[in-house]
Amino acid sequence: MHAQESAKKFRIGFLDTGQSVAVPKLLTDLGYIDGQNAVFEHRASQAQPERAAEMAADLVQRKVDVMVAFTNVNAFAAKQATSTIPTSSGLRTAHSPQVSCPAWRTRPAT
Repeated sequence: MHAQESAKKFRIGFLDTGQSVAVPKLLTDLGYIDGQNAVFEHRASQAQPERAAEMAADLVQRKVDVMVAFTNVNAFAAKQATSTIPTSSGLRTAHSPQVSCPAWRTRPAT
């Protein structure tokens, strides 16, 4: 499924440790383009549980359509921050800065 033409810009929140997050190529392949039909919100927790909770709450307050968390600390904070926003855990390795995540295969509900 590719992102459909729409006036709505989908807000996708990334919660990471503070290292640079490469926007997954898969998002671009699906048609999500930052500034065109999507807004990518990046937050950094420095792998600190208190900061992760703050950053997850900030993404919830900004009403992201979906939240992607890198690391267990961030994934836990995302799940604690919301029961209504879909959340997913991303995986990065030294060999691939991309994200392998089934949540990208569908479009967030409007």
